[in-house]
Amino acid sequence: MPNPHPSAAGNAAWRAAMAQAAFKKGRTNRKRYKATKRDGTPCGMLAMTRYGLEVCGAHRGYAAVARMKKRKPTLRSLRYKFRQLGLRGMQQP
Repeated sequence: MPNPHPSAAGNAAWRAAMAQAAFKKGRTNRKRYKATKRDGTPCGMLAMTRYGLEVCGAHRGYAAVARMKKRKPTLRSLRYKFRQLGLRGMQQP
């Protein structure tokens, strides 16, 4: 049975425009952090632009986001906190 949606079907100009505007694989259109590590090489990790930061998570990023209170706690950390409250004899909120 032939493919009902062949890649050659449709308007050629439209296909060319979609191929040009497509998401590039890898880290081509992402902002990289440029701090120098101790060994002299650049860090190269992705900057935390979602939170408006120019730094990566390893270099002050996660701490800054935690101070801004923009990250939600994970379910795992909430379970740990509730378990600690239970061990102390307190009730969960």
